[in-house]
Amino acid sequence: MRIGSRPFRRSGKLDSYRHLLGEQLAREYEEHFVEMRSKGYINKLESIAVRGVEIIQAGSDGREDLITVLFTANLLDYTVDAYAQRQEGFDKFSWFIKDE
Repeated sequence: MRIGSRPFRRSGKLDSYRHLLGEQLAREYEEHFVEMRSKGYINKLESIAVRGVEIIQAGSDGREDLITVLFTANLLDYTVDAYAQRQEGFDKFSWFIKDE
């Protein structure tokens, strides 16, 4: 699956998918977004090509249902400031994510 060539920006608005993350992960993401906004940074993802999605583990801890998913993808992931100057990231990046 390829998700266009237009930049996708993580806006930091978790409300539409908070219920999928669980409270702990949503809180961590929100803290990260607040820190980026305070610095005036925008994180951009471009040229996303998902190579695979695999469910590694699923279960429940009694309070929340949990799932561990392995996403294998190629993408450009970088952070720019208010002047569109790159602050962090790579020209070419293969990303292997394992997150609950």
